[in-house]
Formats: sequence, C-alpha cells, structure tokens
Amino acid sequence: MESIIIKEKDFEFNLEYFVSEMKLSKQSDGTYLLDENYFKKQNECIDLLEKFPLIELDSVLRPDGDTTIFTTAGIQHFETLERERIVLEGQKFTIVQPVVRSQFMDKIKEGYSTAFINETIAHFGSSAEDFINLCKQMIFKSLELDGVLQKYYLTIEVIDDRWGDKKFTKIVVTLYYNNDEVSEGLFIDKFPQKNGQFLTVSEICWGKERLNWVYRGKQDRPYFTGFEEFYKIENKDDIAKVIDPIRTATLMLMQGVVPSHKDPGFRLRQLIKRFFERNKPFLFSEKQLLELSYDFWVENQVQGIKDKEEILDLLRKEMMRAQNVYIVGCIEKEVGKKIKIDVNLDTNEFVKRIYSSSSQDIIGVIKNIDLKKYDK
Repeated sequence: MESIIIKEKDFEFNLEYFVSEMKLSKQSDGTYLLDENYFKKQNECIDLLEKFPLIELDSVLRPDGDTTIFTTAGIQHFETLERERIVLEGQKFTIVQPVVRSQFMDKIKEGYSTAFINETIAHFGSSAEDFINLCKQMIFKSLELDGVLQKYYLTIEVIDDRWGDKKFTKIVVTLYYNNDEVSEGLFIDKFPQKNGQFLTVSEICWGKERLNWVYRGKQDRPYFTGFEEFYKIENKDDIAKVIDPIRTATLMLMQGVVPSHKDPGFRLRQLIKRFFERNKPFLFSEKQLLELSYDFWVENQVQGIKDKEEILDLLRKEMMRAQNVYIVGCIEKEVGKKIKIDVNLDTNEFVKRIYSSSSQDIIGVIKNIDLKKYDK
C-alpha cells in the first residue's frame, strides 16, 4: 500500500507509518483504538523507553521579550534555552511546570482551570521514531492507572499554529479515557529558531491535577484537591469557578505580580474581580482559600517572592477595589447614573464620599448592598 503523507506548508508526517508502529486501528468516526495484544505487554515496553532527566522549572512569569506573559507549556523551555544560548539539538528533558492560561478564565468548570501543573517530556532534534516512543510512553502512563484498553482512544490532527512571530504546523496526538482528554503528544517537523534554522520537536504532556481527577476512584472527588470542604457535588461547576481564580491569582501574587491596568497585573486584576463576583453567593473565606492555594503551589516547587501575609494584604486591597467597582455597576444599572469617585479607596471611605455627595436614590442602592470588610 502506498504511504499516506500528510503534507501542509512544508510539513511532512507519514501517518500510515505512525499508525502501524503504534499498532492502532482506525474507526469509522476517525478515532484510533489501541491494540490489546501489543499494549497488554506494557511493562516490557516501558523498560525499553529512555528516561529523560528532570530539570529545574521555569519561572511562571516570563521575562520581558518572551512570547507569552506566563509560562504555558513545557515546550516554552525552548525560549529559556535560546536565551541562555544552549545548543538545542538533542536536548531531552522532563519538566514539571506550573503554568498559567488566563485566556480561559471565563470557561472554567469542574475538571478545568486557568493554572495547573503541566508535566512535559520533550525532545528537541528528534526523529519520527523518537516521537512514536514518546507517544507510547504517554499511553503506558495512563495504562498504569487503568489497564482496560477498551476505555481508551486516540485522535490525530494536523494543525497550523503560531507562537509569537513563529509559524509552524504540528501533528497532535490526543489520548482520551472514558471520553475525557488526559494527555497529548506533539510533533513539529520544522520549528523556527532565532538563527533562522529549523528544529524538530517532540513532546508529550498532561496536566497533573486533571490526570488525578480523570482517574479518581470516587466520582465525587473534586478537581481541586485540598479544597474538599468547599466542594458540593450538586453545584460543583459553580464551586470550581470560585476556587479557580483565587488559586491562579495566588500563584501570580507569589511571583511578584501586582494588580494594575497593564499586563500581567491586568490579568491578575481580572481574576480577583471574578473571584469577588463568583464568591458573593458563597462568602468563602478569601484568607482560607489563599492559604490553601499558597500551600499547594509551594508543595509543587513554586518559589514565592512574597509570603502569605504580603499577598493576603494585596488580595484584600484588590478585593476592596472589586467591591467598589461592583457598587458603581449597581448604581449605574439601577439608577442610570455614573459616579466619579476613586475606586481604589478603602470601601468605607468610598461609600462615605458617595453618601456626602449623592442623591437619595443612589444612597438607597448602596444600603441594599451587603458590603464586606476586607481590612482584617
């Protein structure tokens, strides 16, 4: 049979060879199933796979001039190596990296988050065989958690992508378990370097929290471990939407980010505002949630520039600001008037100034708002 070559914009990938070497069978819906006779010998295969060294994690907040504001994947270590003028060809590593994906802050539900521990095994200057071995390793990791092959399937896609000013095409192999996405393999035939040359990149990755959640023994186990006392199965998505923003905000605050109108401070301000709004029905303790979040990130090797008390003080000041913004919004919605008072003031002072300079209809709106003190 003639080889099937996926070819897009100077990108080549021999799909037939990949499927054959992986012992996959294509289904009518385009997905691929694992071969039981091959993968049931997983323990033998694991011993044949190369173990890549575990390296020191990158900073969550990227230096000025990097492609993104925050570290978002293991492959981003590419920029760190380029900055340090390390020869990239042949680099192999494992990195267990806290990442921030703040662009998803409005799409959070149980099982998803804007910040998590991303585990990546990467190989720069790799071959097709190297990528195949990595994909096998990705599958073996999941089979160690549940060896029932009928619960798994793969999808294979070719995607045009862009990372800053770098344009490239990638093959994406995604592993699903009980229809939940658990891990991903990535192969880039020609990744642009600063020197004008191209590099072949292979990697496999998975979110640590999501992997634990997907393979949880009890279906009522929450995605955010450590926050069980806040978890309610009847409204788990609403609870996740409260915990996620303060958990991510804590990570940013630990890294020295300060709320502001400019990135990265603007992303932090957005997250704290969402926490304030989503927490109003619950009134969870921001101090307790921050402390749990802080402890989680420290346990996962995040080096905090600021301690708990410093970031709690910053959080509460921004919570007051968010409350003042909320007050302004309520007045505009119910009275149709705008007030011009600095929202950065302490809420007590902010309300006092409204009382001294506003009409009774505006004051009436404020009296109906359950205000919270954030100065303790």
